Parts: sequence; structure tokens; C-alpha cells
Amino acid sequence: MRIIQESKEDWFYMQLQMFKQGLLDVKHIHDDLIGEFRDNGIIILKFENNGSYFNLFGFSEYNVRVLETLFSHYGGNEWVDRYTAREDWRGGYIYNYFNNENKELLNEIKEYLSPELNLEQHNDLTKFCNLLDDMFYDVIDTITSDYAGEMDNAVEETLKEEVKSDLCDVFMVDGIYNAGSSCFYKYYTTVDILIKIYDRFNDKSSDIHGILKKLGEDKGLEDNDYDDWYDYSYHDKFDNESFNRTVNWNLEKIKDNLFESDMFTDIEEYKKIRETLTNKFKFDTWFKLPKNKRKMFKIIGIQPETNNIMFEYKTVNLNKIEKSSLPLEQFNLFLYHPELF
Repeated sequence: MRIIQESKEDWFYMQLQMFKQGLLDVKHIHDDLIGEFRDNGIIILKFENNGSYFNLFGFSEYNVRVLETLFSHYGGNEWVDRYTAREDWRGGYIYNYFNNENKELLNEIKEYLSPELNLEQHNDLTKFCNLLDDMFYDVIDTITSDYAGEMDNAVEETLKEEVKSDLCDVFMVDGIYNAGSSCFYKYYTTVDILIKIYDRFNDKSSDIHGILKKLGEDKGLEDNDYDDWYDYSYHDKFDNESFNRTVNWNLEKIKDNLFESDMFTDIEEYKKIRETLTNKFKFDTWFKLPKNKRKMFKIIGIQPETNNIMFEYKTVNLNKIEKSSLPLEQFNLFLYHPELF
């Protein structure tokens, strides 16, 4: 026993064999991973931290840091930054996370600011999202920040499930079992099982972490890139209900700002004109004049500061397009008595 203790290489394998033969007491067996060694040969392994466990599988240092942060109580991984969230807004992609109520509310706001746009058309949607971002930067910033936060939570939850599924019980087939309610910390096995693992790799000099590292690297998991989160189905974890509460509150704020601002000379009159026009015509669409089929017109929008109707008109089969702006009464004269203009 003295020779073993004084040996340059403390062969843990030899200690296991001697214990099995009754030649060595548990109090003389030591290894950094041993949390408890019972007289019946059951061994409780305790990892100092998650990183110690993740280092068993041949992951890159960067990937190990990502995993450590993922399971840290303090967090730290930023999967969707605020710049990306802003670009998602300006690209119209956040609209896909709106519920029907908020889509209707956004469309209502659009009818005041850009009635010619159709939010079901992606190009029009991006134009309107950019317009709101320019006009109501702080309000949109609240929406995009909440989107980024909810997306981070969704990615984190998804990746945690994936990592636990891949790694928590990966050694179960080898006879090493998770012994606690959480992963990557406490596992139990037996003397006989550890001896079999040492014999499998023909290694009699490694400590427990060293032999488990060989076992972990043998699993072929080193290419699992958990930082590449786009490959995972995280959208199901996105908290749509919470996010849409934020969206609704902020869209209502935009709507209130529109009514209270001096942008509109008479917002109620604006609304009546808009409803009158949309009941008869579709904005940004060419129509023939009722009394002159050789002439065509297209309503562009309504000027909020004047309540004038902005429109274009042209002669059929000619490329020349004229622009004009008229109050509703004169616009009706233009439609039915174009000869006056």
C-alpha cells in the first residue's frame, strides 16, 4: 500500500482492483471526482462545475463556454441582439408574431398614415414598418427589445432541452447514472463498471475524469455546435401571449399619439374621407373615370394636414401621368365632371 501511495503515478485502477479483492479500504481511495465511496462499491461522482462535465466530450473551448453560460444562473448568452431585432422589425418579420388583434390594430394605424399600403404585401409591410420606426422610434424600440428578450428566452429554453437530451444521460448505457434532479453535477456508478471502462480503453493510469473523457469523446459528439441555434425549432417556445401584450400596449400608444398630435388638421374628418373613399375604391389601383373611360385615376392617399385627396391620373394607353391634390368635394367633381379640370 505504501508503494502505491508513494508511486509517481497514482493508479486509481489499481486501487479499484485492490478494493474489489478486499485489500484496500474505501478511506484510502481518493480521486477528485469522488463525492462518496460506499463500502458496497457504489461510487458517487461529483463534478465541480458544468464546464468540468462538458469538457468530457471533445467540444471546442468556445462551445464549452457557450454551454457553461447557457446553464449559468446569471445567463449571458445573447442570441438575438437589439440590432438584429430592429432589422427584423424593419424587414417586416416581427409582424408574423402579431396576433390577429394586433394585426388589425396595426392596419387601423396604417389606414391613417398610409392607406394606400396593403400589409398583406411584404413590400408594403416593410415600407410601413420603416415609416413607424422613423416616426415612433422609442415606441418601436420597446417592441423590438421585448421581441429580442422573448426570442432569447425561447432559444435558451430550446437549447437547454437539446443539451440535456444529448448529454445528461449519455453515460447511462455505460452504467453511469444521473443521481440528482439536475444534470451535469452528480452521478453514481460502481467499482465493477469503472473497471470495465478502464479495461475497454486499456488504460490503467488515468484518473476518473481522464477515463470518462475518453468515454465521452468516443460518443462522437464533438461536432454538436449548440451555438448554431438557427438549426433548432425554438419558435414553439416563443411567448406570443406576453409579447403581444407589449405590442398591443405600444400600438395603442401610437394610436393615441396620432389623435393627440397636430399631424392631422381634423382627424375625424380624415377618417370620414378615408371611409368614403375605401367604400368605393381601392387605394393605389387604377380606375377609369365614370364619365370618361379614356381617362384613368389612382388614389395615392390623404394628406393629414389638409385632408386633401392625393391622386394620379392619365389618359389610357399613354405613359404620361399627372399628379393632383383636391378636397373631397372637388375630387368628386373631377370624377364626374372631368371637363372642369
